[in-house]
Amino acid sequence: MKGKSVDELCQLETTIINKVNAGGSGTDISYWEGLLMHLKVFIAKTRLRELHQKMLKLKLAKIREEQMREVGKFDTQGRTFVVKKRTLSDDEEGDLEKHLRRKVDLDELEAADLDDEQKEMRW
Repeated sequence: MKGKSVDELCQLETTIINKVNAGGSGTDISYWEGLLMHLKVFIAKTRLRELHQKMLKLKLAKIREEQMREVGKFDTQGRTFVVKKRTLSDDEEGDLEKHLRRKVDLDELEAADLDDEQKEMRW
């Protein structure tokens, strides 16, 4: 029964019901009725599992949408924001160049007496 869809299980259920109703000679009715009861439980579990998977997918999509809104990727209509670039003034550009062109001593960054967290902070 594992790996079968709900439709396939329902077809199997119909087949078993027909077999029980026909009740031909040599048919173990109690076996087929017991199997039918187990099959009904298995169908219910399969339907529940499929419904649960759909609900999880919907919840995941909703969470992702909320996260995108939180980080400012989407406005209330769900459209993507356009990021506007601005030019830097001469003063801002000069300050930025000073920070970028600062000399760094690699030996100091990799000093043996520093733990990993301190090295990370210096990088």
